[in-house]
Amino acid sequence: MGRLDEGRRRGRVVLMPYCNGCGVEYRLGAEVCSKCGVELPRVKDLKAPGDIGGAALGALGSRRVLAGLIDLAIAYGMFAYVLLLVSRRFPVARPLVMIFGAVIVLLIPNPYLVLKDAVEGKSIGKLITGLVAYNERQRRASGVMDSILRNWYLGVPLIGPTVLTVVIGLQVLAGRPNRLGDSAAHTRVIMDLDYQRVR
Repeated sequence: MGRLDEGRRRGRVVLMPYCNGCGVEYRLGAEVCSKCGVELPRVKDLKAPGDIGGAALGALGSRRVLAGLIDLAIAYGMFAYVLLLVSRRFPVARPLVMIFGAVIVLLIPNPYLVLKDAVEGKSIGKLITGLVAYNERQRRASGVMDSILRNWYLGVPLIGPTVLTVVIGLQVLAGRPNRLGDSAAHTRVIMDLDYQRVR
């Protein structure tokens, strides 16, 4: 637990796999299990998922921003599609439907944005960009409650889908490993390849 806390203080994700012989955790790069002495799997030039340099951190941030933009496009694209269907059904009220719809977009919480990371920690944006929301405390991909805890603010009328979305984007671009909501949910976004290694 000490290494995990130290990694958090340094702003890194520290994920540790388990020995196939006895089940004890070991640090990536170790050659022999400290408990049972079994030889551990070796992968050349493998770094722990949290041991990333500035360039890799920038790439992760870029992927996170792209995933967020994809999710916003999906959330509001679905809503726009529904508005389009309604306005076609009632052509006389088309201007009223469009104005009303624009106001509703900002005032009614979007369930997709709040629950987007509920299935294996992957929103559609994260799935496309190869990311996963990972619960550090329980060592698993985020679920429904994790998604609600880390994304609840996106459901705040008017402010959530506008101001807070910009704040999150700036936090990610600044290289912060935890963005708004991650501390409460004990989550962090990592590369899916890193998650697959320690699953």
